[in-house]
Amino acid sequence: MRAPPTNTFPPWTVSISPDEIPETPYRDVVLGLDIHHPGDELIEFAFESARRCRSALRVIHAYRVTYDQPVEEPQVPVSGPELLAAQERALQAMLRPWCEKFPEVPVRETVREGRAATAVVGASAGASLVVVGRRTRDSRLGAHIGAVTYAALHHVRCPVAVVPHN
Repeated sequence: MRAPPTNTFPPWTVSISPDEIPETPYRDVVLGLDIHHPGDELIEFAFESARRCRSALRVIHAYRVTYDQPVEEPQVPVSGPELLAAQERALQAMLRPWCEKFPEVPVRETVREGRAATAVVGASAGASLVVVGRRTRDSRLGAHIGAVTYAALHHVRCPVAVVPHN
């Protein structure tokens, strides 16, 4: 019969004071953001969560190319690199006041063409939290969630915060 160990602490912690043990950093917070329906509550929640965790904020925006653009707006790019650049500029402009309000939060923006639900689920790999929104609307049938929120709740492998916003 083997004797129980006398020291229950891992051997590497015996000579280290608790103040010397490094903090385990949080992984990034991921925000799925629709630049056409952003919601200040949603953005503030994501920035505040990243600030509290002392982690970076990854903002994901995905867009779909549509070919039914009104003729009155010829200056708006329909597809290609011009549309991507326009989406990136819009996202940066939207986040600028929040980056100024939370200067301690490093922010990385990702804009890509495709389904937003796929982009958010893909970006969630290795995240500590995914933040998505649910627009509040008056409905006879009660509250509804969109495709992105549904995908996050069912396919993401980390905590998900669903923030209602207008």
